[in-house]
Amino acid sequence: MLPLFETLAAENPKGYQLGGVDYISVPIIPELLRAKVSVFAELHRKSRQMEERNAELRQLSSRLLVAQDGERRRIARELHDGLGQELAGMKMVLEGGPEEDSTRLKESVIEAMTIIDRATMEVRSMSHLLYPPLLDEAGLPSALRWYLDGLTKRSGIANALEVQPIDFPRLAPELETAVFRIVQECLTNVFRHAEAHKVWVTLALRESRLAIGTRRRQRHRRSHCHPPA
Repeated sequence: MLPLFETLAAENPKGYQLGGVDYISVPIIPELLRAKVSVFAELHRKSRQMEERNAELRQLSSRLLVAQDGERRRIARELHDGLGQELAGMKMVLEGGPEEDSTRLKESVIEAMTIIDRATMEVRSMSHLLYPPLLDEAGLPSALRWYLDGLTKRSGIANALEVQPIDFPRLAPELETAVFRIVQECLTNVFRHAEAHKVWVTLALRESRLAIGTRRRQRHRRSHCHPPA
């Protein structure tokens, strides 16, 4: 009597040629079967993780585009409201120059030079806000001090900066830039949407952990910004 797998192979030679005999002649080993199932399960899990990571990457790319668009809008608004207005005013002053007497013409030239000085300061301020040179030259605390002083001059909002430790070390350039942008965005929101008359900024480095905190005092009550972690 022929063995079982030879009998089945004789009855179905095509299946035998395609490898069906392997499933008949090779015994099932539980450990091997469990190993194969484990491999397939791990591949499925990795595939799901990859899909989730790709979805997160798409969301991050979308948020980045929104942030870039918001930054472009902010720059365009500042150019229009600041530099654009100054240049328009200077043009109006100069247009009437040829028709004026020498005394009035001299006054117009002085006024135009004053406007040019303000426009130059506006361009310098915008350049520094886009990327403050103090971040490279002196580090994060100095850049934040410069930004807070500028905020006080522009808005009249008093400020206080607390840095711990006093000899705050230099951080990686990309980290310093990210922290500066976080504080800048928070204080910009305070300036635009809150009736605050003083803001506090805390920058602390403890046991290799960086903490940033902001709070504000409104004109009639005290409130807090949500500190970024």
